[in-house]
Amino acid sequence: MDKEPMSFDDDLKLMSLADVLSLQVRRSNKTWEDVGAMCGWPQGVINRIRQPDDDYWPTLPRLPRFCVATKSTLVCDWIKAQALAGGLKYRDPEPYDSLHALKALAHLTTELGDVGREVEEAVRRENIDHQEAKRILRKLYDLCGGVMTMIAGMRAIKRETY
Repeated sequence: MDKEPMSFDDDLKLMSLADVLSLQVRRSNKTWEDVGAMCGWPQGVINRIRQPDDDYWPTLPRLPRFCVATKSTLVCDWIKAQALAGGLKYRDPEPYDSLHALKALAHLTTELGDVGREVEEAVRRENIDHQEAKRILRKLYDLCGGVMTMIAGMRAIKRETY
């Protein structure tokens, strides 16, 4: 029997607040500076918020402005996922070393290739059936979880501001 795909809430449980904020800005197709200006944040505040090792986050009254600026409620979804999980479930992952990072990336690209082949076949037939859609969706959720885990693990190698 197929296992149920992870939900996006499951992925959000595993993400850090820094990752969520970064993803929300990236999805907005705006720069941090554009978003910060819309939120009324000076550059120093933006720099601190973007620094994952600095325990400095937007204040609760500023989050609605951040959501308006990015046209997304992802950070609110993250808060909800954490609350439904019984509190903050995110924990810093074990940092990747270079070999672990390369192996994880190789695994993700292999999985992405598998999805790509299924999609190519559906395109060739000009049709996708219910079972294929379900299988592809499950694989994409697995990829999302793997990508977020890899991003968190790579932070130790990168050690730069987002």
